Amino acid sequence: MAVINSGMSPLKIAIFDEIRRTFEKSAELDNDQLNGIMFRSMDSYRLTKTGFILLQGMFTAYPFDIPYTLKAKHQLAMGKMHFPYYISPTKLTLFSDMDASIIKMSGGIERFLESALHFDN
Repeated sequence: MAVINSGMSPLKIAIFDEIRRTFEKSAELDNDQLNGIMFRSMDSYRLTKTGFILLQGMFTAYPFDIPYTLKAKHQLAMGKMHFPYYISPTKLTLFSDMDASIIKMSGGIERFLESALHFDN
């Protein structure tokens, strides 16, 4: 059952539609319910553990080791991401090949996040 929610990003709606097609048990959940299950907050792309597990089985994941504890300012920079991501104590996993490429070209996660703090999105 697809539910139109004009305040929700088109990317999230597309992800939810794919989740419904892939997992029969999720077919009756509306977008708000799936958003609550899959993302840590309604307006971010940071995944919950459940969201990570679901997306990891459906899309290409790009894991990066985190060589340090993420500081609050780095987590703020992650909040500017436009594609789903998951943070564990030791890894940052992205579901965007473009973001993964940018991290590699930036010279690593710390440089990427430091530069992201200076961009206005």
